[in-house]
Amino acid sequence: MIFFVNPIFFYYVGIVWKDVLIGTALVALVALMISATQRSDKWRYGFLALSILLASVLPLMRQQGILIAPVFAVIGSYLFVREIHPRRLIRALLFGVLLISSFGVYKVVQLWTTSTISGSGNRDVSQGLSLIMAYDIAGVLADIPEREVQQFPLPELVSSHFRAGYSAQRVDMMMADPVVSQYLNTVTAKDLREVWVRALKSHPGAYLRHKADAFLWLLGIHDVELCVPIYVGRYTLPDDAAASGGQESYDDRARLLKHGERILRDTTVFRNWFYVLLLVISSVVVIFRAQGVGKLVGLGISCSAWIYLLTFIPTSIACDVRYLYPVVVLSTIGFVAVILNYGLINNAMNVRLTKDSVE
Repeated sequence: MIFFVNPIFFYYVGIVWKDVLIGTALVALVALMISATQRSDKWRYGFLALSILLASVLPLMRQQGILIAPVFAVIGSYLFVREIHPRRLIRALLFGVLLISSFGVYKVVQLWTTSTISGSGNRDVSQGLSLIMAYDIAGVLADIPEREVQQFPLPELVSSHFRAGYSAQRVDMMMADPVVSQYLNTVTAKDLREVWVRALKSHPGAYLRHKADAFLWLLGIHDVELCVPIYVGRYTLPDDAAASGGQESYDDRARLLKHGERILRDTTVFRNWFYVLLLVISSVVVIFRAQGVGKLVGLGISCSAWIYLLTFIPTSIACDVRYLYPVVVLSTIGFVAVILNYGLINNAMNVRLTKDSVE
């Protein structure tokens, strides 16, 4: 219960952030899948169908969903068909139908959101890639000697501002510089990519150091003072507030949350390395001790969490704790599951009791 009442869940629940949205969807998906494995009646098929449905829309919540959705779609489809018919051919056909249907649901919902949500069709993934490339260029320039900076095909003023504004902690500091932001608004994708490739080829060591440092910041190895994005109370954009009739508010509950955040800031609650440690433990237990469908679901949870985590090595641009919120929820569920199912607590207590008896 201690892990399930983690304050980070109460801080971020209900917030319209894509990290929190996909994390919440993953909790529901995994809960449905685990519940299905614990049942022998026909309800398990409904639970599995809902889990496959949730897996279908994960890519629409965050880019990493493209990588983890197939994991859960395949596992959910396999669990659905494994005992539904004695003939292997029928099971294989149904398995294929479920996967195709999952992709179909994704495309239908994608078209629906594009046509009904204002601005959803204008979000180009290349914009995010351009920001990552610019951040990588700045990281390399900040690491190498001045004489080597001059060899880059960049205006001298832009190069100097890249170096001065770079921080492995977050890209925002660099982007706040008007010289940098103006350059990125005017440079072509082709020219920016050429500079980025030049940086990687000529200074791979500097690039790797930049990536490693940015990832360590994200894990919470360093100070988290600027890494805990939290807004207490209710906030919305002025136009949205006018359209919905809502307004900003700051009540006693918000004050309590803010006070609690100050107390918890220096604890492991807001340190992503702690949840990675839980993930390591649960992954090892699942690999070496789990069996049957429990192992399959456990591997799905662990693989998805690892995939999500590792995608941030090349793409991390800030140390915000919330970026790894899906890893937080998946690692917590996985860790609690192995404790409950494989008796880690009971075994530890038995060892202690035996030791006390001998003494």
